[in-house]
Amino acid sequence: MKREIITGLVFVCAAGAATAQVPGPSAAPTVSAPAAADARPTITYVYRDKLPPFQDKTVGATAFTAGLGSLGGLAGAAIVGGATGAAQLSAGSETSAADAFPNPDNLIAKAVAVRVAPALGATLADEPATIEGVKLEGSRQQKYAQLAGKSRYLVGVEAMIFRSVWASYATWPLDFQHYILEYMGKVEIYDVKESKEVFSGRCFVFTNRAQPLPTHDELFANQGAILKTFIGQAANDCVAQLQDKNDQFKALVGPAPKTN
Repeated sequence: MKREIITGLVFVCAAGAATAQVPGPSAAPTVSAPAAADARPTITYVYRDKLPPFQDKTVGATAFTAGLGSLGGLAGAAIVGGATGAAQLSAGSETSAADAFPNPDNLIAKAVAVRVAPALGATLADEPATIEGVKLEGSRQQKYAQLAGKSRYLVGVEAMIFRSVWASYATWPLDFQHYILEYMGKVEIYDVKESKEVFSGRCFVFTNRAQPLPTHDELFANQGAILKTFIGQAANDCVAQLQDKNDQFKALVGPAPKTN
């Protein structure tokens, strides 16, 4: 009796399977196994909505410091540095995203995070750690952990110098007609899990004096094109300088690749 029941069940299953088949040959669908989750820790960087203070150091005028916003005339966020600079920067029509300056602190922080991630066995987090509007409380370690979120490593960059200055400032020969741009930033990398600083250093980048230098008018013409180019290059220049001249950074990521 048991053999008959078992035989009957097998037959029903086989018959059911046969009636459910689609006429014609067809391959069985392939079900891919789910991809394994990346077990590596992540590294993120502090993202600042507000641009660092910019100092327009003109000859014969007192330098004022103000937030650098858009050249389109964003109220309360313009470069102020003497009558000439202020007049130039207040000109223009409506503010647009295309006219806004990128934040050098953010660009450098991301570039550092990308560079050190492999050395730390980490991968870049999907989102940066936005600091504006976040109420940080507790100790330094607690604040860093709050900013980092789920990431183990946190990179922060803060401008110490961000300015335009006449070309002969602290150099020779005298040149009050042309201007250079300078940026110095403090770079920190923090391990939230171990509650320790992985790296702390500075980078200082400035206009290449071997190239033709702009006048003050040219420096801020075309919605600040020269300044925007300088900011864009500052990230790569800062990382290259750290890797070339900072022993702690070189020990972390290795020496800079040699160029022919």
